[in-house]
Amino acid sequence: MSRYRSRLSRLLAAVLAASALAVVPVVTTTPAAAATGCVPKPPKFPSPTDPAPPAPVPPQMTMEEIKAYVAGHHSTHGVKGDPHVYISDQGHPTVGVGFNLDRPDAPALLAAVGADYTAVRNGTQNLTSFQIITLFEADFNAAITTLEGIFPDLWYTLLPNRRAVLIDMMYSMGVTDFSYSKLFIAAVRAETWPLANMALMKLAYANQFKTQASENAEILRDGANCKAPASVPAHTSTGGGNGSTAYGDGTLVSLPGGLPGGSGGSGGGGIRSLQGITLCSIQTFSVYYEDHWVSTTIIDCGP
Repeated sequence: MSRYRSRLSRLLAAVLAASALAVVPVVTTTPAAAATGCVPKPPKFPSPTDPAPPAPVPPQMTMEEIKAYVAGHHSTHGVKGDPHVYISDQGHPTVGVGFNLDRPDAPALLAAVGADYTAVRNGTQNLTSFQIITLFEADFNAAITTLEGIFPDLWYTLLPNRRAVLIDMMYSMGVTDFSYSKLFIAAVRAETWPLANMALMKLAYANQFKTQASENAEILRDGANCKAPASVPAHTSTGGGNGSTAYGDGTLVSLPGGLPGGSGGSGGGGIRSLQGITLCSIQTFSVYYEDHWVSTTIIDCGP
């Protein structure tokens, strides 16, 4: 009997040992787990305290699309402009891409591009494509130069869409009215875009240019342009300054270094003016027009 019990004990012990081996899981540990003695946990789902992922940047306008955007707010023909004088919604005789003929420097600037101010204003002379584009490029670049001075540490960190809005506003308002928009400028400098949106819509500019201001306020707030950008030719850089811009009629304007200076008065800015007195500037323009290059030097001097 003792031998039977001894044999049964050995058999039970063997069975229990085998059972124990069968239920022990086989765990393959990673080097980190081996070092800590812990099995890695699966990644957790994001919790409310986790930082939000960066917001995607909406599509941004190119320089050519910015020019088309600005021009589209100032002429029904976009960058091609209006060769014949008309009265704007604000009551000013206007020509080209929103070029206000009531500007103090308008006679000097039209003379600089070879146009007769009195004849253009009376409607007996139309501007050429060359003259329209030259005036537009000059005012566009003057707006950028002025904005670089107002936002020196911020300008080139802004999204291009927001720069487009500020250029458009400067082109419409001129430096004097823009500079008086203290709350708006402060909101832009602080990059508090909802406040900038509201401040923009409280400006006199918003009453004068209702559609333009509404579009600009939305783009400024969201950094996104929900309207498809105008179709414009590809940019062709000639090096230096702002490069050159090709226009739909085959005209290519090159502005080496851009025109200096800010704007004076209201509406459209200016090439060089200070308190209504036009200062001297000399700039050479190279324009590819009607299958050949044309160069002209503009000398713009006040009394």
